[in-house]
Amino acid sequence: MKTILACATGFFSWWFRELAGLVPQPIRYRLSPERQPLLLALKGGQLEIRLPGKPEANFAIEGIEHPDGTAGLRTFIASRRLRHRRAIVELPPGHVLTPVVDLPIEAAMNLDEVLGHEIERHTPFTRNQVAYDKRVIGTDPDGKRLKVQLWIAPLAEVTRSLDWLAQAGLSLIRVAAAGDGQANSPYNLLPPHLRPKSESRLAVPIAALVLLVVALSAALAYVTLEQKTAMAARIEAQAAELRKQRIAQAERQAKIEQFEQLLNLAVATRARAIPTIELLRDLTQHTPDDTWLVQLTMTNDNVLVAGFTRDANALMRSLQQAPVFSNIRYSAPVTRDPSSAYDRFNLMFKLNPGAAQ
Repeated sequence: MKTILACATGFFSWWFRELAGLVPQPIRYRLSPERQPLLLALKGGQLEIRLPGKPEANFAIEGIEHPDGTAGLRTFIASRRLRHRRAIVELPPGHVLTPVVDLPIEAAMNLDEVLGHEIERHTPFTRNQVAYDKRVIGTDPDGKRLKVQLWIAPLAEVTRSLDWLAQAGLSLIRVAAAGDGQANSPYNLLPPHLRPKSESRLAVPIAALVLLVVALSAALAYVTLEQKTAMAARIEAQAAELRKQRIAQAERQAKIEQFEQLLNLAVATRARAIPTIELLRDLTQHTPDDTWLVQLTMTNDNVLVAGFTRDANALMRSLQQAPVFSNIRYSAPVTRDPSSAYDRFNLMFKLNPGAAQ
């Protein structure tokens, strides 16, 4: 019996090696543990390369932004046979801003547009000069507020990383702050159109299923044709049923989450619709034509508005003449926007619904 098992083990070892040689290189790469991405950490002018599972092989390159440094990276990648490997870049410490912004819940309907204004408020850059990612970290249905975590970095730094990684033959899949380069990080500063397509979550189960089928095929070689046919049929039926159940469960969960989001949005919108429309009507009637708002928050009869106007003092006088508004005051100093020559204002006032005309 031992002799038979030894012969069978030797035969199947040879067989699997021969089969592996017939598998295309991209597929062998996907099934290889070397799929783990390289981690490249920028610290000043130094680039530290960390190999997954091989801390003793870590390597540092000085002056990475100079031609000699880029050439050194290409030489290192070629000597380790790491071309075409995926890579994650950690930007230097302090190069990623992480503000948390508090917004009205209505901002969820055009969140990217609103965040563009917030980026210009919290950074010295315009929205087109940064790479950013976002996550909604909290909602307050009672206060009608939404909290969003932002990660912001200069777009020029991300572009430079793409350039020298492409020259070295690596594929950039993620950009993060120092210390956040792990694969399960909740954000990615790489622009969305440059990110690799998400790998299928079924890759590992399918690979396991393939290996299981191969192992079962070897065992079925010792049984009759009728037994092999019956066993294969049962396995296929079970696998098909499991796939069907998993797909159905995923669809149900997606529908439930979508319905909950729509329901929450509908409740919030209905609660604020009528008073908000009346407030917008009164503001439209009593503000100059060269004024526009970027933020409006109403809590009971207290209103906070922010926006831009040609003359903040003229806006204040116009609102003070409206009987529907009272206790009008600035909640922050008026600043001049150098790009548009408009005043940026933040006003607070009390709404007097009974005085509306």
